[in-house]
Amino acid sequence: MRKLIAAMLIASMMLPAGAMAGSMKDGRRSSSSGMGSSMTENHGTSSASFWKINTESREKMRAKQTSRNAVKEKVESLRRMRPSFKTALTAMRKVDEAIMLLKEGKTREAKKVLMEAEKYVNKYMKENRGMGFVPLNQQIAVVEFKGDTKTAEKIIKQAEKLLQEGRVQDARAMLNTLEDEIDVINVYLPLAMYKKVVNDAIKEIEKGNRKEAMKMLMAIRDSIAIQKIVIPIPMVKAQALIEKAKAAVRKDRKLAVAYLKEAQKELKLAKTLGYAYDFEKTYKEMDRELKQLEAAIEGKKETESLFKSIMEKLHLLKQKATKEITSRTE
Repeated sequence: MRKLIAAMLIASMMLPAGAMAGSMKDGRRSSSSGMGSSMTENHGTSSASFWKINTESREKMRAKQTSRNAVKEKVESLRRMRPSFKTALTAMRKVDEAIMLLKEGKTREAKKVLMEAEKYVNKYMKENRGMGFVPLNQQIAVVEFKGDTKTAEKIIKQAEKLLQEGRVQDARAMLNTLEDEIDVINVYLPLAMYKKVVNDAIKEIEKGNRKEAMKMLMAIRDSIAIQKIVIPIPMVKAQALIEKAKAAVRKDRKLAVAYLKEAQKELKLAKTLGYAYDFEKTYKEMDRELKQLEAAIEGKKETESLFKSIMEKLHLLKQKATKEITSRTE
């Protein structure tokens, strides 16, 4: 029996595709019990379901991939826009050089370097009127929240419970995980402060107070300004997804809808995480309009006005979220 089954399998593998199809077709016709026909029909339904699910899965995967790419592209864009640090670095290098000379007791040389530094900054301020700060450094950090809206809501409830129990630090540790953002940390050199300190240090050197001059110059690094700009990742993703949906409307409506559904998820997460928390009305309007847009796409109706309205509201939310946190300095 085993040999017979093996021979049948080998024979079926060696048959051309057309022969196999004909053989299967003949087999269905000769079935008197109807079982073969029933099995064939079930197989056909299962296959159709498989392809439908597989297509939907591909659309969701493309939407999620767009979300991931949006973050990478935003970071790359920020890096390309990175300012020049030449002016501030040159000014700080002269201060460091003067400190080293003062340590070695070379006060005359130190004074000469500081006078060069003062002249350099004066020239820059004259050429760039109104520039009170110059960029000294910039760091870009991506802090991603590994979860969805339900995860965030669960953490918030747990943190609230901990606060009620008086476990403030435990609650704080939990709340600190509720970040999904690109942090741009800018370090600036305040030119007016720099100029004053350098001028005062020169005067101390002239008085013979070498150590006092050193202390003044070393304090410059402690007086730099740090600005932290927070860009909410869910809003970056939502914008990219909506733009992709708009581009896909005419070519692939199902894909366009998949992009919009993913954008809705990201906006719900942004709201739950508290980005632009006091714009709840705008969030609700966007959610409603996104659903209307889905229906319009599926019904092959006009979509331009809805896309425009949604993007305007998203721009407002991004502005609010960024403005709110840009004012924070460390």
